[in-house]
Amino acid sequence: AVKLETKVLTLAKNTINNAYKFSNINEVKPYLTAWQQNNTKLSASQKSAVEKITTTDNGLILVNGLAGVGKTTMLSAIKPLADNKGIKMIGLAPTNAATNELKERGIESCTLDSYLAQLVKSHRDKTINRDQKTLVILDESSMASTEKRLLKPILTVIWRGVPFMAAMSDTFTATAL
Repeated sequence: AVKLETKVLTLAKNTINNAYKFSNINEVKPYLTAWQQNNTKLSASQKSAVEKITTTDNGLILVNGLAGVGKTTMLSAIKPLADNKGIKMIGLAPTNAATNELKERGIESCTLDSYLAQLVKSHRDKTINRDQKTLVILDESSMASTEKRLLKPILTVIWRGVPFMAAMSDTFTATAL
């Protein structure tokens, strides 16, 4: 497990300043102001997370917060911006309950195991679209076991050319990361 974790950390470091930026801060700040007029008001921490996710050029970003503070809700603000930029958002989670919560926010979602099966099939059938800009959201990442459910899919996503992933976890359960 340590060898695999070391490899994930190395891959994460290799994505620093190496992924596409899906927006810039001068576009995101007014977008968030307008979005909040018709939707949920975001806290300062939620706004900061939206800004970091949408303006970073790092391939992996970790969003950590207490349970129930609105990490998943905050994703609702990212979805329309991603759609306008032609960026596909895919939600992944270790349980069906968590994927259903993402789906309620309009984010196409499936379990980690299901996504891994789709990736393997796409790779085998040579149908993977490496040109599609994709933001993969790994929700409840701390609930995913290190070997099977978290590290292997992250490695697979990075190896298969998906350039950006945001992993969401609760503060007191983030030890797997």
